[in-house]
Amino acid sequence: MIFNELTNNITIFVSLAVIHNFISLKYNTERIPGQILMGVLYSCFVVVVMNNPFHFTEGVIFDSRSIILSITGFFGGLLPAVMAVITATILRIYQGGGRHSHGSSCNKFLFGNWNWLLLFKT
Repeated sequence: MIFNELTNNITIFVSLAVIHNFISLKYNTERIPGQILMGVLYSCFVVVVMNNPFHFTEGVIFDSRSIILSITGFFGGLLPAVMAVITATILRIYQGGGRHSHGSSCNKFLFGNWNWLLLFKT
């Protein structure tokens, strides 16, 4: 079971990389329409990842949204990251559960954009 969940998550990330590359080649992602398209892409993948969590042991569940949000901030930029964080936050509140207001989404958003700013500022 663990192998299947891990394989699903890896497949999701490979799919994200392929679609991101296709969109980057086809559209100008530095302009607003391209950024909105990237934001929709990353938001869709955040929803998919959050609905396919990885179960370590009973009661310990990991979904890879933190990885997707960091990648979004690093490669996508500010607008796609904001769109993905809003989507992840709304879905997490909708799913409920303990610590849904923890704010980890905002932490990953800031971490990803901080890295993006450092990379392109120098």
